[in-house]
Amino acid sequence: DALPRQPVINADESGWYGRWVWVFVTSGFVYFHIACSRGSDVLKTVLGEIYQGILGVDRWGAYTKYHKGLLQLCWAHLKRDIRGIKEMGKKVSSQQACAFARRMEYLRKSLMAQWYRYKTGKIARRRLIHLSKPIQRRIEKCLRDYGNCSDRTVRSFARRLYKLRTHLFTFFFHEGVEPTNNSSERGIRVAVLWRKICFGNKTDAGAIVSGRLLTVTRTCWLQKRNALEFLVEAITAYRKGIPAPLLLSA
Repeated sequence: DALPRQPVINADESGWYGRWVWVFVTSGFVYFHIACSRGSDVLKTVLGEIYQGILGVDRWGAYTKYHKGLLQLCWAHLKRDIRGIKEMGKKVSSQQACAFARRMEYLRKSLMAQWYRYKTGKIARRRLIHLSKPIQRRIEKCLRDYGNCSDRTVRSFARRLYKLRTHLFTFFFHEGVEPTNNSSERGIRVAVLWRKICFGNKTDAGAIVSGRLLTVTRTCWLQKRNALEFLVEAITAYRKGIPAPLLLSA
């Protein structure tokens, strides 16, 4: 119930042996949901028909289809994509692919350099926004220029990213938003490792249990609490018919 009210959420998803495990990371807790779908219907179930906050995500279509508000697309994913285009360009001797990748990587590094200056306290947010605007315009121009590139891979990438360009720079203007989706990728890693041991769930009830256990253990980790102690306290409270401990921080 608390999740849709969070101002910023980072989300990710991964396979779960015939199902999908979704993770939603906030500043105070982590929520897991195991579903039969990887589509936008899951986001409606978890976050409601409309989410008012900012979603930090990769470019999976379910997120862009569902959320019509502010997104922050992951620059770590973009970094890997740009390097992939560069490697592809070398293999097939595509000068345009190599040139596009070099240009985008230079601009990405310039953008992150200003962000790290802000994160280390060397400049204020107002100064950060001022310094980043010329870089933003150059990135948009680069994507627009290569939207008609003869290289199909570059053309497709540039066109799609240009359509999503307003979601590339959200982190500059809003507190609590990061340029990468690393928090959710780290959050879901535990589920991915557990999947290799438990082999997923055969029933809906089992999926609910797995989602709740993952939610409790990762939230306790985030809050620097002992997960086993919390679970013992919760089960004891249930058996005694007394109020359960709170997982949400005050």
